[in-house]
Formats: sequence, C-alpha cells, structure tokens
Amino acid sequence: MNRAFYRCKPVLFAILCLAIAGCGKPVGEVSGTIKYKGKPLTIGTIQFLAADGLYYPADIDANGQYTLPKVPVGEAKVAVNSIDEKAGQAFAKKLIAYGRGSKDGKPAGQPPRPPAGNFWLIPQKYGDVQTSELSTTIKRGKNTYDIDLKD
Repeated sequence: MNRAFYRCKPVLFAILCLAIAGCGKPVGEVSGTIKYKGKPLTIGTIQFLAADGLYYPADIDANGQYTLPKVPVGEAKVAVNSIDEKAGQAFAKKLIAYGRGSKDGKPAGQPPRPPAGNFWLIPQKYGDVQTSELSTTIKRGKNTYDIDLKD
C-alpha cells in the first residue's frame, strides 16, 4: 500500500466513527405536568413503554412535573404510579413490631390490618400501561405531554 493511504487512515477512521454515531435510533425529549383532579401530583413516577418495547421511567417532582431526555420516536403507552409512602412505611413498621412480639416463633394475636382502601393516591388503573388508557406519539426534539388524571 502507498503512503497516502496510511496518512489518510486516521481521517477515514474518524469519518467512520462519526457516521456510525449518527446512525442511532431517533429519540425525543418528553416533559410535562401530571395532575389528579386538577391538582399537581406531588409524588410518583411516570413510565413510557416506547416503540422499542422498553420502559423509560421518570420521577414526578413536587410540582407534578417530569422530564425524560431520550425516548425513542413512535407510539408510546404510558403508566403513572403514585403511592402514599408514609402510610406504607407506617404500616410496615406495625408489621415489623408484630413480628418482633412473637414468643417461641409464634406470633401473639392477629397481625395488624392495613388501613382502609390502599396506599394508592390515584386510581390504580393508571399504574399499568395495559389499563391506563394513556398514550402519546413521541417525535424528534422536544415533546410536551401533560396529563390530568380522573377517577
């Protein structure tokens, strides 16, 4: 081979790397506000089941807002979860105390009952992409997807 080829080799390699890097799947950024009964949801997560079949989660902040920087372009199903963590932790502490009160490996009395209802702050159907009935189309660039959940 001639010397010109060897001098061009680093340049050709750099062009090849840039071409490969530019051939990734197209993505978009998704952000928005999640409300329940018109008020911002102050805790929880949102998950997008994207066109590539993978889940992309984001935390919901105290203002009900979320941002996901890289979600594949295409149709996406959406799930929202919001659970009362304080009530769940309080109930877990009661269960632990109940377990520690056992004698000879046998618990004394009945275990504590969970509080009425459940620990969900929103209707539980929103926590699964199959039942939430929430979806959106992700496009390249910035996307806004605001949600107002109902009962």
